[in-house]
Amino acid sequence: MKGGTGFVLCYTDIVFEWWKEISNLSDRSALKAFLHTDSLISDGCPLHPGTKGMEVFMAIIHNGESRLCFSLKQVSYARYWLHAYGLTSEPLPLPSSHYLLTLNDLRGPPSPVTYKTVAELRNALKDVGKHNKRVKTFAGDYALGEMRTVFERVRSVWGERRGAWMAIDFEGWERDHTVITEFGWSVIRWKPEDSGVVEAKEGEKLDEVALKEVREEGHWTVKEYAAYRNGVFVKDNRDNYDFGTTEVLPKVVFKKRIGELISGYAAEGPLYLVFHDRYGDVKYLRQLEVPGIEGLSSIPNKPPGPGLYCVDTKDMFSALEGDSGQQRGLERVCLLLKIYGFNHPHNAGNDAHYTMEALRAMATGKPLDSQREERWPNQTQVLFGQQKGVKVEWTEKDLDSDDEFY
Repeated sequence: MKGGTGFVLCYTDIVFEWWKEISNLSDRSALKAFLHTDSLISDGCPLHPGTKGMEVFMAIIHNGESRLCFSLKQVSYARYWLHAYGLTSEPLPLPSSHYLLTLNDLRGPPSPVTYKTVAELRNALKDVGKHNKRVKTFAGDYALGEMRTVFERVRSVWGERRGAWMAIDFEGWERDHTVITEFGWSVIRWKPEDSGVVEAKEGEKLDEVALKEVREEGHWTVKEYAAYRNGVFVKDNRDNYDFGTTEVLPKVVFKKRIGELISGYAAEGPLYLVFHDRYGDVKYLRQLEVPGIEGLSSIPNKPPGPGLYCVDTKDMFSALEGDSGQQRGLERVCLLLKIYGFNHPHNAGNDAHYTMEALRAMATGKPLDSQREERWPNQTQVLFGQQKGVKVEWTEKDLDSDDEFY
């Protein structure tokens, strides 16, 4: 069963405290057996019939600490199932409201995470404990705390497979940055696998409809600026688009098409504009008078509705490596994420494509701290022989390249 995330209950409270509130010893034993780690991971667990692994939720409370949680739907179903199968004498009482976390208690919507083995689930609990001790080491770094929060919001919203994500990039003339020479875009959205399905049926949730990913992208240049070439201060790869055919457009059409592209996707639902270092590209969007850009905001605490939202992969990677002061270029980020094939940077179409690849790699990975450890094991900052921080200590091999020459 899919667990809704309107309300969540702390995993440790449910597993280690809830049963203490039940006076009937037989009912208490049934609940403890149901919530045992082996039972939750078992293929026969009614919380995930026919699915390998137990889905729970990672939540971040306002002080930056993490909480592994069950959804209220999962807990309610456990009560129903135990009584329906005669394992409890009566429906178990609801857990104490003290275990409950709402969106007001959290920095953002909880993100789902699935553990397929008993060891994975137990280690996750240990990792949460270690993380919460390390939170104090960056508690004064407000910027890093915000980046970490946004990272988990992006993971959560991406997992909903709703709306469209559009990575964009502009290239300007190196001798006059107000002259826009290229625009690149790369979109990921989802649609039902059954082409006849346009929306969920009555009683059926969208996440229960089989969806397939759709990728669309392009590279446009300005006809009037064909002679305005880079190559002195910035690489010139205008003619090396690797994912299709470049369209050469008159300046007026170029501006019109960009506005229509963004407005069209935004009208269909939430549109997440993805940048790698948003400031320059947002400035160009304003220069082109793209509708809705003035109200561009980051993903909010509550699930976003229609509109435009901003995601910056530069900030996401800063959160992942645990250093708010380190702002890495797209080529370096791709190398560190082991995304290969980025052979022609500073082509707006290629840059948009690989910005999307970087986003997808981080958004589909594990929760932030687990993902960092999986990507770069045992490279976290160490103090006095103990793992203390969240900052990755890079090796010479990690950073040995000239990808950011210019």
